[in-house]
Amino acid sequence: MHCGGMRGVFGELAVSTKSKEVLPETMTSLCASKTSRSILARGALVLACILICAGGPHPAEASGDVSQRLKLAEGFRLRYSDQQAVDIYEEVLLIQPDNRDARWKAAYLYVRLGWIEKNATTRRLYYQKAHAHAERLFRQHPDCYEATLVLGAAKAKLAEFQSPGEKIRTARELEDHARFLLNQRTDNPDVWYLLGWWHFKLAQVSAAERLLASLFYGGLPEGASIEQAFACLQKAVALRPDYVAYRHDLGLFYERTGNSSKAREIYRAAIHQAPRAPEDFVFIEKARLRLAKIES
Repeated sequence: MHCGGMRGVFGELAVSTKSKEVLPETMTSLCASKTSRSILARGALVLACILICAGGPHPAEASGDVSQRLKLAEGFRLRYSDQQAVDIYEEVLLIQPDNRDARWKAAYLYVRLGWIEKNATTRRLYYQKAHAHAERLFRQHPDCYEATLVLGAAKAKLAEFQSPGEKIRTARELEDHARFLLNQRTDNPDVWYLLGWWHFKLAQVSAAERLLASLFYGGLPEGASIEQAFACLQKAVALRPDYVAYRHDLGLFYERTGNSSKAREIYRAAIHQAPRAPEDFVFIEKARLRLAKIES
C-alpha cells in the first residue's frame, strides 16, 4: 500500500470517531504510542553505541596493536625474512594507511623480493607493488629521503619491463632522485649502487641509439660515463664490503668492458664472502657461474 492510501484510511477513521467517549481513549493511545517510540529510539541509540564500540578497537588499542606489529615486522626484516615482514607491514597499512615507516619498508622489501625472484611475471609484480607503495609515500612526502630512495629503486628495477621511451623518462627521473639523495647523504651504498648502474647503462648507449632518443624522446640525460660508473660502484663496495651483490656487479662491469682478469679477481672475492642476506646466496652462485665462463 502506498503512503497516500495509508493517509486516506487514517482520514476516514478520524471522521467516524467524533464522540467524547472516544476522544480520551484516542489520546491515551496516542500518548502510549509516543512513549513507545521514545523508548524504542533510546534503545536504538544505546544499541548503536554498543555496535560502534564493538566494531573496532579503541584508538589507543589500535595504536598499541600497530606498535607490536611493527616490532614483529622489524624482527623479521632484520633476520632477512622478507616475505613475513612485508606481510605484517601490509597488515599495519590496512589499520593505518598513512603509516610512513610501514609504507617505505614494505616498498623496500618488495624491491628485495623482486631482485632474487627468477620468474619474470612474479618479479614484475613485486616491483609494481614496490612502486605503488613508494609513489604513494612520495606524493605525501616529496622531501622524504626514504620515499625518494625506494621510488628510485623501484623505477630502476621496472625499467627491465619498459619501452624505450619509458626507459628514457625513467633515466631522467632517476638522475633527479639520485641528486636529491646525495645532497642529503653521501654514505648510503644503495644510492651509489643505483647511480653506478645509471652511469653504466647510459654510457653504453650507441651513437645511433642516442640519435633516435634525441629525435623521438627528447634525448638522453648528459654526463654519464663508464669512469663514473666504476667510481660509484666502488664507492658502494667500500661502504658495504660484506654485501655480495655489489661486488658481483663490480665484477660484471669489468667483464662487460673487456677486463677479464680484473673481473676474475672480483668474482673470486665474491665467491669467498660469507653469505648473510638471501640475495648473497644468489649472487655467490652468479659469480661462480661467471667465473667458470671466463676460465673455460
